[in-house]
Amino acid sequence: MPCPRCGGDHPGGTCLSVGDRPTGASLASAESALSIPEGTLVTERYRIGALVGAGGMGAVYRAQDSRPSRPVALKFLVVRDRADESAVVRFLHEAEVIASLNHLNIIQVHEVGEWQGHRFIAMELAEGGTLRDLVKKRGKLPVEEASALMKQVGQALSHAHRKGVVHRDLKPANVLLTKEGVPKLCDFGLAKGLTDSEMSRTGYGMGTLGFMSPEQRRDAKGVDHRTDIYSWGATFYQLVTGKDPMTWDPEAIPAAVSGVIRKCLKELEERYFSMEEALAGLEEPLPRAGPKADGGCPQCGAANAPEARFCRECGGGLFEKCPKCGTEGRAPIRFCDKCGCDAAKERKYRDHWAQAQKLAEACQFSRAAKELEAIQESAEAVELLADVRRKMSALDTLRLRLDECLKAKDYEGAEGTARKILDLNPNDEKAKQAAIEAPVLRRKKDAAKTLEEARAALDRRDLEAALERADRACELDSGNANAQAVQADLTERKARCDEAVAEAEEHLKARRYEDAVTIADRVLAEWPYPAAEKVKREAEGQLEDLRRRLAQGQKALEAGRHEEAATHFEAAAALRPDREVQRKAGTARAIVKRRQFVRAAVAVAAVIVAVVVLATWAAIDNRVELSRGEALLREGKFGEAKEKLGAVGWFFSDQGRANRLADLAGKGDEATELERRGEWAKALAAWDDFVRRGKTEGIEGLEKLRESCARRIEEWYTEAMKRAQDHLDGQRWALALAACDEALKVKPGDAGAEEKKRKVRQAEVEWRYEEAMRRAEAHVKAEEWKAQEKAFGKVWDNDEDAVYDSL
Repeated sequence: MPCPRCGGDHPGGTCLSVGDRPTGASLASAESALSIPEGTLVTERYRIGALVGAGGMGAVYRAQDSRPSRPVALKFLVVRDRADESAVVRFLHEAEVIASLNHLNIIQVHEVGEWQGHRFIAMELAEGGTLRDLVKKRGKLPVEEASALMKQVGQALSHAHRKGVVHRDLKPANVLLTKEGVPKLCDFGLAKGLTDSEMSRTGYGMGTLGFMSPEQRRDAKGVDHRTDIYSWGATFYQLVTGKDPMTWDPEAIPAAVSGVIRKCLKELEERYFSMEEALAGLEEPLPRAGPKADGGCPQCGAANAPEARFCRECGGGLFEKCPKCGTEGRAPIRFCDKCGCDAAKERKYRDHWAQAQKLAEACQFSRAAKELEAIQESAEAVELLADVRRKMSALDTLRLRLDECLKAKDYEGAEGTARKILDLNPNDEKAKQAAIEAPVLRRKKDAAKTLEEARAALDRRDLEAALERADRACELDSGNANAQAVQADLTERKARCDEAVAEAEEHLKARRYEDAVTIADRVLAEWPYPAAEKVKREAEGQLEDLRRRLAQGQKALEAGRHEEAATHFEAAAALRPDREVQRKAGTARAIVKRRQFVRAAVAVAAVIVAVVVLATWAAIDNRVELSRGEALLREGKFGEAKEKLGAVGWFFSDQGRANRLADLAGKGDEATELERRGEWAKALAAWDDFVRRGKTEGIEGLEKLRESCARRIEEWYTEAMKRAQDHLDGQRWALALAACDEALKVKPGDAGAEEKKRKVRQAEVEWRYEEAMRRAEAHVKAEEWKAQEKAFGKVWDNDEDAVYDSL
């Protein structure tokens, strides 16, 4: 989402480089949420003028105060969600803070009120823009002008600090200018007391990244007044360099104020303790270095001869090597006479770079950033600094997320976040502890949840599910006494149930169904155990089947249906080996066997008669099928013939003949297939073999099938020879040769076809010869000698004399 003031795209809805924190909607959203026409009278006192500016949560209008008559700025709060009271708290907090401060360089509040449901603050009007506008318009400011402005801003901060107020969001955009150029500190919406307050607990304090102190980035709620000193130094830096503090360039800071700005931007313990100390630093004169003695020792300062390599006073070395190219020169080297590098600057760079790399590898990113900030003229240092800052920012974000996860008891998220922190900084103690404790706490949490599921399963009388959940709870948290107690109770109950079910199953196997049902009922009275239900269901089913079989057997026996009675009694005996049941089954089975013997004797006699009749019928039927098969062979219907011949029964005395005729039908199929593929010679030979075999079997009339093939061969041959002659007459030599080959395929070695093929080739040669001679003569007449020579070359091998005659 673009910010209308800086033009940048900020997906999170927060611009970090301008004074309005939630700027995703900025001017457009504020105007759409609150639009007051010029001339409107607010609370019968303020006449609305032009819109001065707007942010995501507020809009500022120029207005004319009638009591007393003076121009003022009316700052309205724009709240789109009535449930969000935090914006109102912050708005009123800003008015309260400004009202408590009375200083020339702090914007003054005249009134706090409400109009048509919108809260507003009437405050001093500064029409000279902001320091940010000034830098944007003019670039970097002269040191004297910037120092004068920052002294006044520093005095305002000093006054606020003495009143116990920390601004927490100082930057050029929050310093207004009057028409006369007097700076006015404004926007105390993030200010807090030097002791903890409600504002810090509600989470306000984000500030603007480029002007925030390192400690404020890490913990906005735990900062003191020294965070404002850092922001004052960052603002001072932008005024004298024209650059954003995020792009740190210490070489661009003028020497007169470099020490003050650098000290303001140091770590908390190395920074000025109070704003008064920083202002006093601006009054100190710039130290100047005195000249060094020519040839002086860099250790003791004693003069030495130009050719001396060691000091005659202290014995120290008088030569050193260029840190860049290694060329040796008289110490101290200021600029190398070979490569031209600034030796002191190069040494400083190398020292800072080596230390920064070492610190970055040790994950001491804050100290590494401090080293890199001193050598930002190097692209690799800027790149490493950006990486270090990115990691610092990522660590800050991850640490906040870790705290949130732990507070919300999201141990899985806490573990993942701790792992990410340790990936960036393996030495982070809190992350180490969280990485160790979070899985344990997560398992404890999961165990408690699983135990509740076990108890819910108990309430549903689901023993299996309850025990499974209890086992899982103990697996997750082996020290959970409640889970262990539930697990032990359920395990004992399940063991009792399993023992009783095993006893019921033994009764079931022994076919003592009543005992099995009794034990299963005892288990089910305590618990709806599936295994007990299964045993009871099977036992009751078997018992019911036994009673049914006995009743049906007795009824069938009384009705004289002895076979049916035997079946029922035998089934009942299989269900329960009772002696009385077995006796009844034996009696019924004996009666059945006697009756079966009589029936079998009658059946055997009937079978003998049936076999004789069937054999006679089969013999007649086989002869009919054999005759039909022979007729189909004569007609050339070989598939049907094989089917008929295959139907001849095995007991037919002439089955061998049927098999031979079936083979003959197969030969006919082969000859027909060869004829279909155009393999005429093979087809004719196959038909000859077919006729010979048929005569062997005494079948006449098969010659007509062979003669039919011969006729088709002759027709095919005649047609091919005719086409060959037609193509020869039309001088289509290739087609004529193909027709001759086709005739030879029908009749291999045929003399007529061979002669016709020879004539075609001879005619083609003669035609080509005559054509070449004709073209050669035409080229000779036209004196086209190269074409003539080419034409001669085509006929030379055929008639050398004709070539010479043409020449």
